[in-house]
Amino acid sequence: TALGCGLLVLALVSPGPTARAGDGPADALRGEYLRLKERFEALVHKNSDPRILSCLAMETVALSWTLTAAQLTEDEEARQEWRRKAADFEASWKESRNWEARQMAALAVYYDALKELALYLVTQNQRSPLIRELAEIQNQTQERLAALTDPGDATLEKRIILSGALVSLTSVTVRSLGGAPMEQPVEVILNNLMLKIEETNRRVDLHYRAKMTLLYTANIKGLTALVFLLGQNAGPPLSGELALIHRSLNQYGGHHSLPYANSLTWVAQAQATLPLAYWLATH
Repeated sequence: TALGCGLLVLALVSPGPTARAGDGPADALRGEYLRLKERFEALVHKNSDPRILSCLAMETVALSWTLTAAQLTEDEEARQEWRRKAADFEASWKESRNWEARQMAALAVYYDALKELALYLVTQNQRSPLIRELAEIQNQTQERLAALTDPGDATLEKRIILSGALVSLTSVTVRSLGGAPMEQPVEVILNNLMLKIEETNRRVDLHYRAKMTLLYTANIKGLTALVFLLGQNAGPPLSGELALIHRSLNQYGGHHSLPYANSLTWVAQAQATLPLAYWLATH
């Protein structure tokens, strides 16, 4: 199974002790992330299908960032709206076993939450160039989604558009927190991603669906690398624990078929996101 590859699937960095009855808001918030972590661990134990593993990880990532967006939003009405979105999103998981549809829904929620988080960070840190870059990312994403016309290709195309937008948003998030020292590491990841995309687009031996799958795979690998880079901003001990998980992913993730490799990438990203999202929510 995907769990037998040596990846530290359950070596999640615990955000803190489980919340107890009567605890304050900080403990209740910690409890929300821990509940999500424990659910993820339990379901990973029970599943080996790569489609399901990818979906569970994507949903965990999306909900983690949604909780963080709710916590960082200063307007109380907006905060309650984000919490309603989080509750509705989690409730929707019980209604469907259409894993492809659930993955697409998770990507959309992930995009909305990370867009809010990135806007908060660049505004708080007063980084005007990044504010302009963020606006451009949003405009381009909306234009590309609006241009989708063929229902048969919409899912594949939308998957690439949203995952590419997430790469750009995470790049902004990393640089808004880390400043100048993060510029070069981000550039290296983005340049490697662009080389992979160009290489895939040049291939004439691939049919359309295969090419779309490889482009999506390149995006989620770049996205995951950026999420782990974000972990460096947290400092020890979290940064060290995440580095171990990333090293395991790089060591073992490429030894599997593409569906399993992608599921491992998403699982590793979920492992990183849970403690990172909590860290940002309380930073």
